[in-house]
Amino acid sequence: MNANFKIFPVLLACLVAMTSVDTTNAQTFSFESLQAACIEGNQTACTDAGIRMTDGDGIPKDEVRGAQLFGTACIRNDARACMLWGYALEHGRGTTMNLPEARKAYEGGCTGGNALGCNNLGVMYQAGKGGTRDEKMAQNFYIKACELNLGLGCRNLGVLHADAATLPQSRTLAVELFGKACRLGDMDGCNKQAWHAEQGMGTPRDIEKARSLYAKACNSKYALACENGKLLATKYPVSVPVTKSVAPADNIEATAKTNAAPTTTSPAPKPDDAARM
Repeated sequence: MNANFKIFPVLLACLVAMTSVDTTNAQTFSFESLQAACIEGNQTACTDAGIRMTDGDGIPKDEVRGAQLFGTACIRNDARACMLWGYALEHGRGTTMNLPEARKAYEGGCTGGNALGCNNLGVMYQAGKGGTRDEKMAQNFYIKACELNLGLGCRNLGVLHADAATLPQSRTLAVELFGKACRLGDMDGCNKQAWHAEQGMGTPRDIEKARSLYAKACNSKYALACENGKLLATKYPVSVPVTKSVAPADNIEATAKTNAAPTTTSPAPKPDDAARM
């Protein structure tokens, strides 16, 4: 299949809900108060201050100092900081790029329960970044991210099941995972579930379900789904009834046929590294 996955560099400040009672909503605290709490040993405050510095949120942008705070808070077992420190190391944001160390930082975040840390470590294993390429390890970390209800993790796990090189492939399981990703708010998960319903791959062919899922993702501003919905409407106008079909069994031949699908309709095989959602 053709690749539609991308790395999305979205502002760090939009990451996740704050985990400390003292900084439940970091935006309501001044940078000075976060710094003071950090000095007193509040690692969540250190992480929040690092985010402010990295994004230049109300203060001069300083990615170097922000990365230093992430690294320090990670050493002190703040899982979110470890994920952010891993991202800084992976992409050279405020520090020297170091892929093996990025893996270690992401693992620290994942061990501490940070779903994005698990997802991003899975991406590194699947791509062979910073060490050996290992789809089984990638699968394990995607599973954990998905179990922590990260839609992105479920979607990447679905892509792995659809296109794995060294693991058994299953379009049926991939579709189930795209569905969970969609329910968790991942619009590319909706788009991929819709594409499979349109093609009758891993699930019975259901044009109306595909139409509905494309619309859901499009209404959430996911442009690829809007394009796919338009193509579907051209092929199957709303007024024309479409007979559902039975899904084909999972096999290598079916996968090979999917690989030849157009870019605008095919779900992408490449995982997302989206630490900065």
